[in-house]
Amino acid sequence: MKGSHNNTLLITSCSNKKKKIMDPMTIRADKLYQGQFFRGVYKFTKKWKFRLAIISAKYGFIYGEEQISWYDKRLKKKRDVQALKERNYRKIDLAFKNHHRIIALMGKLYLVVLEDFLGSEKFTYAVDHQGIGGWNRLISLLNQIDDREIIENILSPNILSFSKEYLERWIH
Repeated sequence: MKGSHNNTLLITSCSNKKKKIMDPMTIRADKLYQGQFFRGVYKFTKKWKFRLAIISAKYGFIYGEEQISWYDKRLKKKRDVQALKERNYRKIDLAFKNHHRIIALMGKLYLVVLEDFLGSEKFTYAVDHQGIGGWNRLISLLNQIDDREIIENILSPNILSFSKEYLERWIH
């Protein structure tokens, strides 16, 4: 992963909490989402100069800098996720070809959209079994790390299973 920070893509899911904007205005996707976890991921991508992509319930696979409109939609059913996966396969495939490293921080349902890429050597994804509280704790701890080499070590395995104790050992 050394030297790959400017060509690293971090993919996360959209958030239910969104900035209020007036129709028909558009806003950058990375400014629309206001959930605690999303804001933490955004901060993390800025700190390490990673490019941000989002799996949006309405728009599918989008980059943080893309302009989108406000919406109220959630992925709830596996068939909706499957349809999103099929509609976005080419765009995701191109993202995998154009980035040296891809990291996914999202829940299991949204991760289904990326399941065809789980075997890629350049793909790292996190698993957390503690719900949104676990994800918020994870990104909070990751944002406390200031050492690039530590971040590289943490993000090296292809499957990350984070625990509070695991991440805290890197901080202290």
